[in-house]
Amino acid sequence: MSTLDLKNIEVLNFNGTKVFIETSSNRYKINEAKEDGTPSIITLPISELKYIASNTDVFNIGVLTFDEKHKEEIFKELRINGWKEILTNEEIKAILLKPSQEGLQKILNIKNPAYFERVRTILHILKADGASVTARVVDLVNRRYHELANRIRNTRIQLVEKDTRAVAAQEDVNAIKAQNEALQAQMAEMQRMMEKMLKNQAVKPEVESVVSESADENIEETADTPEPKKRGRPAKKNK
Repeated sequence: MSTLDLKNIEVLNFNGTKVFIETSSNRYKINEAKEDGTPSIITLPISELKYIASNTDVFNIGVLTFDEKHKEEIFKELRINGWKEILTNEEIKAILLKPSQEGLQKILNIKNPAYFERVRTILHILKADGASVTARVVDLVNRRYHELANRIRNTRIQLVEKDTRAVAAQEDVNAIKAQNEALQAQMAEMQRMMEKMLKNQAVKPEVESVVSESADENIEETADTPEPKKRGRPAKKNK
């Protein structure tokens, strides 16, 4: 026996942004979820939900959702098929952090740009929080985003084994290792150039000192040398 009250159905927002929805007579605001992931909730009758479902995609793409125990009955009332395939925020996070062929394919199969924007938003949050997301996963999300931007509904991206975390993680390690080696080589070259420059600077004062000492010796020798006697006719004696 159903325990769902069709006049008071809880609508949940798990996202970090407010959601605004309109019906023929009302406009509703559903606040963003709390930082701990607790969803914001408003209660609406099934009549309002049917209007929203007929004029927007907020339920089809998972922007707003319902309590798990009532999902099947509510989506049946709203005549939304394939609701089991709608990814939740937690499912998207799990795929991005621990990618599998099946999970990544679900993300690539998304055809609605607004739906895919949920994936990109969650990816951005994970990266901002310092979560370990492989470069290959980021690349796949970016490539699929550009496909949708160019109105390519069915993805042309072919997944390969290295797109999974185990292989991709090792490639990330190799890439970082190569970057570190290149950086160390650059630092060694800079150090070599610095030592050479300092060596040149150290030699220059010595040269100046030698020149200065030679000049001083010349001055001293010149000072000790007696002046030559003046030559001329001897003076005549008076008779």
